[in-house]
Amino acid sequence: MGLILSGACDEGQVVRLDSSSLETCLRALNRGRNRQTMLLPNWDTEVFPPGTPIEKIEAFEKRGKEKFELALKDREKHPEQYYDDSLAIVPVAAYLARHAKGECWILVCKWEYLVSGAPSALGHTKVWALDVKSALVVGYVTCD
Repeated sequence: MGLILSGACDEGQVVRLDSSSLETCLRALNRGRNRQTMLLPNWDTEVFPPGTPIEKIEAFEKRGKEKFELALKDREKHPEQYYDDSLAIVPVAAYLARHAKGECWILVCKWEYLVSGAPSALGHTKVWALDVKSALVVGYVTCD
């Protein structure tokens, strides 16, 4: 089944796009709940007073790094715990393109943080490129 887009085409030309691969890529996007938008685990910080022995500071930093690395492994095993439910992400455009290993869907999304359920304009943009065959992310960019 092909998706027919004629509005952007010149004088009656019709472009047929693979709607099933687009649907697969949209499902892989998971409403924006994916690796690119997951929260990072917390990194412990502490302000040490002047004169604190360097060994104490280094030991604290080492424990913090080990804790953070364990949390990153947990994030890989249980990504759903790190999805940011305060993000509202809405796909607004899809473009079929080519990347180094084949075709990909470029999915443009508008996004915003939801604050206490209050209505808000979607004022930011995220763009994913997903491989047509595997639906794996091959590119990603967002505004600051």
